[in-house]
Amino acid sequence: MRRSINYAAERAKMEGKKIWLVDDDSIQNIINSKAIKRCCEGVKITSFTAAAKALQQLKGNAEMPTMIFLDLNMPNMSGAEFLAEVKAAGIAVNIVILSSSIDPDDQLLVDKYENVLSYITKPLSKNKLSKLMEMVGS
Repeated sequence: MRRSINYAAERAKMEGKKIWLVDDDSIQNIINSKAIKRCCEGVKITSFTAAAKALQQLKGNAEMPTMIFLDLNMPNMSGAEFLAEVKAAGIAVNIVILSSSIDPDDQLLVDKYENVLSYITKPLSKNKLSKLMEMVGS
């Protein structure tokens, strides 16, 4: 039996939550931002096209995001390097890998990080987002 999701209740749980998108592809950030806003009204979204800039903000930001959607394959600082830096700094933040990679090695790589909630292949969908809302919405 398929479980019914009360999207209005889930949206209310996400009201005021902060989501960061970290992807070097600005078009992907726009697409993902629109998908999240359609599913999660009231969410504040911040986009970064450089993982190093997001890390700098994360280290200096008193107000942590509720969740970070992180691409793996980026120039200058990869998603894996970002994860390692976050772990080394002792920063506790929920991270969702949002990647086009279906390489099992990439999935194994991120399994060692406790703060990675999920590994999602692009594109985002309403179903994928609703499952994530259930994880962090309460």
